[in-house]
Amino acid sequence: MLMVSVSYAQKSEKKLPFFNNLEQNQLNNSKEEITYDFTLNSTIWDFLHNPTVITNNQVWDDPEFSIPVDFDFYLNGIQIDSLSFRSGGGAELEGIDASGQETDMFIIPFGADIIDRGYNTSVASSEISYKLIGSEGSHILQIQWKNVGFYNEIDSLGTSTSYTNFQLWLFEANSKIEFIYGPRSIENKPVIFGSFTGPMIGLTNSDFSTSFLLSGQATNPTLMNSQAYIVGIPNANAVYTFELKIVGVEENLEKSDLQFSPNPVLNELFVSIDVSSFTNYSMRIYNSIGQVVYSNQSLNSNQFNIDVSDFDAGIFYIELMDKISAKKISKKIVKL
Repeated sequence: MLMVSVSYAQKSEKKLPFFNNLEQNQLNNSKEEITYDFTLNSTIWDFLHNPTVITNNQVWDDPEFSIPVDFDFYLNGIQIDSLSFRSGGGAELEGIDASGQETDMFIIPFGADIIDRGYNTSVASSEISYKLIGSEGSHILQIQWKNVGFYNEIDSLGTSTSYTNFQLWLFEANSKIEFIYGPRSIENKPVIFGSFTGPMIGLTNSDFSTSFLLSGQATNPTLMNSQAYIVGIPNANAVYTFELKIVGVEENLEKSDLQFSPNPVLNELFVSIDVSSFTNYSMRIYNSIGQVVYSNQSLNSNQFNIDVSDFDAGIFYIELMDKISAKKISKKIVKL
C-alpha cells in the first residue's frame, strides 16, 4: 500500500510497497533538468460512458490487472505497450514495454491504498474501468476509479465512509498525462494517509531517482524531483497535467530538418526529414481551422510522398514532432 501510519504497519501483515520506505528515500534525488512540466486546470467531471470494467462487478483489493495502450505512448522517454497495476496499492500503474518488460516507471494519480467499498459486505460497490476514444493520431486512453474506498479505513475502523473518484488520461498526440478528479468525501485523513499529509501524486521510479511528484497544497501544488506528498486532497473537477517539456531537448530539430516540395502543391508532396533517427518522429498535416487531415505516427523512412490531391485548396500546416521529447516544428504549405 502507499500510505500507512507506523501504528498500522505494526499491526498489519499486508505487504508494503516501495513508497513506504520513507527514511531510506528522503534524500533529494534532484535531476539537472526536469523532463515534465506540470499545470493545474479545471474541468466539469463526467463519468466514463460504457467503459470496459476490469473489476467485473467483483469485490476487490490489491487489483492486479493489465490495461493495453494501443497507440504510441512514451513514459519518460520509454515507449510502453501496457500499464500494469502494482500489488499493494490500487492506483499505481507501471509502464510495460513492447517486449513485456517492466520499465520501473510508475504513474500515480492517487497514491493511497484503494479498495472496493463493499469489501466487508462482499457486495461490490466500486469499479475500475477504461476506455479508448479518438482516432488514429489523436487517441486518448481513459482509466477510471469509480466510488473507491480505502483499505486503512476499513481495516482500522471497520467503515467505508470515505470515497473518491478519479481518472487517468493518456494522450497519443504528445504523450501528455492528465489526472482528473471527481466527487469525493474523505474523512479520517490521519487513518487513511497515516503520517503523510496526503496522497502521492505524479510519476516516479521505485527508488525515486527519477521522480516528478507533487508537493505543497493540493490547491496549488508544485513539481518536485524527489519523494513527495501533497497536503490535502485534490478538489473535485481539478485537472493535474504532466506534459513533456518542449524546449532544449533535441538540439537537432530545426526548421531546416523538415523539407518538402513542391510548394504550392497540386497532387503529391515530397517530404524529406533530416534527423538522425526518423522512427522517433511523427507527422501531421492540419488545415487552416486546425483539423488533422493527415497523420503518420510511425515514420519508416526519412523520404516519402504524401498524396494531397483530395485536399481542399488553401493553406495547410505540416508538423514534425519528436515523440520522446514532444518538441515540434511546423511549416506552411499551400494546396492549389
